[in-house]
Amino acid sequence: MGAKTGLLVYADGDVPGLLRRVGTADLDRTVTMMRRLYPGEGRHTVERSEILTA
Repeated sequence: MGAKTGLLVYADGDVPGLLRRVGTADLDRTVTMMRRLYPGEGRHTVERSEILTA
């Protein structure tokens, strides 16, 4: 089984170049955003991991 993901991006610049400059996500800010987007949903954090492709 595989998953397919698509992105629709609006940006002021070259998207691949902008994405290459993105730093590490801030866990606290991400958790806050998810709670605001999905209030009342059960969420829990897990240990940080890396997603690697072969």
